[in-house]
Amino acid sequence: MSETYGYFTIAQGRQYQRFAYGLALSLLLTQPKGRNQLAIGVTKEEKSAINPKLKELIGAENIIDIPWKDHAAKSSWKLENEWKSIYMSPFDHTVKLDADMLFLSDKSHWFDYMKGSKMVFATNAKTYRGETVSSDYYRKVYTDNNLPNVYSAYFYFDKSDESFEFFKLTELIFNNWEKYFYEFFKHEHRPKVVSTDVVFALAAKILGIEELNVNRSLSDDFPTFVHMKSRLQNWHEDTMMNEDWTKMIQVYFNNDCQLKIGNYLQTLPFHYFVKDFLTDEMIGQMERKLGI
Repeated sequence: MSETYGYFTIAQGRQYQRFAYGLALSLLLTQPKGRNQLAIGVTKEEKSAINPKLKELIGAENIIDIPWKDHAAKSSWKLENEWKSIYMSPFDHTVKLDADMLFLSDKSHWFDYMKGSKMVFATNAKTYRGETVSSDYYRKVYTDNNLPNVYSAYFYFDKSDESFEFFKLTELIFNNWEKYFYEFFKHEHRPKVVSTDVVFALAAKILGIEELNVNRSLSDDFPTFVHMKSRLQNWHEDTMMNEDWTKMIQVYFNNDCQLKIGNYLQTLPFHYFVKDFLTDEMIGQMERKLGI
């Protein structure tokens, strides 16, 4: 039986299911058959009320129940179920994504390079101009504590024992994050709330990145993605104060579903971050391109 490849995201709440729908459309537009499937994790209650368009697009078999209890039930950011991704993904080779992303060109060949490793995280992100992000504005805890610079918005894992070991440790950290953060992080920039990036970086450090290949970015070019937080774009300080980058620069999304930010054509996976970015018009353009 041939190995399976696909993408997975957790999509709790109507807003994130809408993002997952946009992500799924973009994958179908850009990735070849066999490497363009998206599976999503939702609660059992959400599954029964899932948007019919999303269900039809990705298939009922790719709408996965979040197992055990909903550990993010009382959380606004819905991060506490992330450690269950390896148990939910139906694929042998998975790229875990944040839901608020779009794919704009074929990156399916990245699987061929990553699948020789147990896990591969993006360890650099790009600005919309293609520059490697150098600012640690959002990552002082990484600098202060020598954490591996992993991004949970894009990472690959297989179903090996080593990958399961990693996710089991992230479960422990998520469920006891205040204790772990107090034990391992210096006081000055110790996070006051839990985040997936920091939990995964700490797990990578504890287990040893060499053994897991967690921090092996295969090159400066991949795996990577455009991260659109304003303070990462090397803009003037006054501009960066506004976290809604869509108010700072023009966005162009044409009928061929090509995206330009300013004058820069986007080809990398695009993490738009600002929730109002994905308009109904953009979704309609992708649907029409696919003949939906």
